Amino acid sequence: METVTLELAIAPVAALPAPSDPVWQQWLSPAELAYCHGLRHAGEHLAARAVGKQAAASAVGWPGPVPWPDLEIRRQPDCAPDLVVVGDLRQWCYDQGFSVPGLSLSHAGGHAAALAWTTPEVGQHAPAGTTAEVSRP
Repeated sequence: METVTLELAIAPVAALPAPSDPVWQQWLSPAELAYCHGLRHAGEHLAARAVGKQAAASAVGWPGPVPWPDLEIRRQPDCAPDLVVVGDLRQWCYDQGFSVPGLSLSHAGGHAAALAWTTPEVGQHAPAGTTAEVSRP
């Protein structure tokens, strides 16, 4: 039986920086910023990505602060968000037997939420007390 780790992150949009705050340039990629700012409720979309990255880092047991540049949430029309992991976090995932976490984002009523999950990596056994995620096609 596979072990699944779930991480839920929720935040009021008002608790995060305004969409025009320069901190977003550190937290999100230029593509993420363009996507969010092109939508009617940019603040909610920005917040969903911020909590999504927090949930993903937590789901894989990342031991430090969120490595913002190592995570990018991409979105194609009519598709679920796709999480891309690179850099030190990608190496951490590999060393721990993890793949890219699954991710679901939501926002409504001035709140943003994200659910990230991991399950055992195909072909690997996660170390005792840890979990990993099966790569998505």
